Amino acid sequence: MATWDLTEEEVWENAMSSTYMMLLPRMYLNPMDTYKELFGGEYYVAFTSIHEGRLHKKGTISPRQILERVKEMNRMLDPSEVLTRKV
Repeated sequence: MATWDLTEEEVWENAMSSTYMMLLPRMYLNPMDTYKELFGGEYYVAFTSIHEGRLHKKGTISPRQILERVKEMNRMLDPSEVLTRKV
């Protein structure tokens, strides 16, 4: 930071901005969510890896089903990428 004459906050902001430009966030939805359910209501979010979070509208899938999918994903991933084992 001293070499660049930047504060820690400026370095952090630059890093986040650069990462954002290289890896834009994406949202994958169930087709019905885009039709009538995207706004309002309650959602479950399952962070299935360090790269991904899944959004599930409450009432469209049970927490147990989400948990089973998270467990399945965890079995396929490197343990260092697992963020949760719970819903």
